[in-house]
Amino acid sequence: MKWLNLLERADYDEATDHSLSTLTAIQRQCMLNIPFENLDIHLGKIIKLDGSKVYQKIVKNNRGGFCFELNELLLQCLTELDFSCTRVEARVAVPDGVMDSEKSFSHQVCLVQLDDLWLSDIGFGDSSIIPINLNSSVSQFDGENYYRVTKRNNGMFEILCSDTPDSDPDLWVPLLTVNPRPQPWSAFSEMCTYHQTSPNSFFPKKRLCTKRTENGRLTLTGNTLKTRIDGVTSDEAVEETQYTQVLEDLFNIHIDKPEWINPLARL
Repeated sequence: MKWLNLLERADYDEATDHSLSTLTAIQRQCMLNIPFENLDIHLGKIIKLDGSKVYQKIVKNNRGGFCFELNELLLQCLTELDFSCTRVEARVAVPDGVMDSEKSFSHQVCLVQLDDLWLSDIGFGDSSIIPINLNSSVSQFDGENYYRVTKRNNGMFEILCSDTPDSDPDLWVPLLTVNPRPQPWSAFSEMCTYHQTSPNSFFPKKRLCTKRTENGRLTLTGNTLKTRIDGVTSDEAVEETQYTQVLEDLFNIHIDKPEWINPLARL
């Protein structure tokens, strides 16, 4: 398979040298054009860590996916472009009761070594549209949010997020803990299953499709369409009869006569 076809899927036709500007442009285009979505879970389709199936789904069938799919495609594509990439695990800071944020391998991300070490992530849902410099302690702004990185004594990186560059620590929310130790893709298999089946995971509870836009984000969660423009969010109810049309019109995803298996998906 041609992993570089991810660039065509992302509508990217710019430079392909292994530079920060290229990495930034590729990540941006991926997030603008390839949704983060969990629809296969609600169609009764099992998502496996199988490169050919992930490639077929996202690149050939014009779908989106979640971190184990999207960031693996990104890793393989960047590797073909001669970037120095590493597949690593991250742990997501989320409210208690949703899932255990200390679980290993709950999130897959890609580290890229240039002059500095950069986190590139197109599979988090509402993450930075630009790579994050893990070697910098200075606030990093992606056009919407600010990100700050601290390095723990155990070598892990803590990433915090804020809507302001203010130094007040109470305004910064923990986002991810990144373990820079390289991992095989198979190490994420258990958590890939967990996210599809566990009652503690958000993904089986409600359909989700979201992507970044030039000035905000579009998110279809359950039957509510959330539109964020320049920091202002509005909600709109989506009738079930119009659900697939909204997917096609706003996310360029076509699903013909879907049979949703989870009744909670319609709440």
